Amino acid sequence: MHETKRRTTEPKPMSPTAVPSADVKPLTRRNFIVWALAGLLGAIVAAITAPILVYLYPAKTAATTNTPIRIPLGTPVDAIAEGGAVQFDAPANTALVMADGGGVNAAGNYTYGGYFTRVGGRLHALAITCPHLGCSYGLDTGGNRFLCPCHGSIFNLEGQVLHGPAVNPLSHLTWRPDDQPDVVLVDGVNQPG
Repeated sequence: MHETKRRTTEPKPMSPTAVPSADVKPLTRRNFIVWALAGLLGAIVAAITAPILVYLYPAKTAATTNTPIRIPLGTPVDAIAEGGAVQFDAPANTALVMADGGGVNAAGNYTYGGYFTRVGGRLHALAITCPHLGCSYGLDTGGNRFLCPCHGSIFNLEGQVLHGPAVNPLSHLTWRPDDQPDVVLVDGVNQPG
């Protein structure tokens, strides 16, 4: 049989960086459990906090980014008579963004139509949503005021309350003229179909 000779080597001297520190404690069962529970608690907090942050600060999408929506009026903007009103609707899969509001209407809320009115030479774009409970109002037969069919609120052509129960004026829409005389651009959002 062949004999093998074992080699014995002298232990290598330890470098100064490899010297164990007197401050390092060995990992005990108690330390392990404390660190494991701390990690578990941190994971639970992250799992709860992340969805809340996403809810509070949603990502910008096409459905939340204001964009100019082309609204055909059927009447040139310059042809809207003094004391007159022209109704319009938002195109399919779009919503118009209210610029101000009160009651159930708030700046940034969506509406799906409105009226262009001319009073004192100024054009007003008003959201069609009543600030009392959100019903759609209409132009009365005389054409000089708006009536809400749900609870009887009455508004003038500038959107001011003439008779309650609504206490807040109609919301305005931000708009600008288009290249075509009977088309306006109203701030709105695209909504998924």
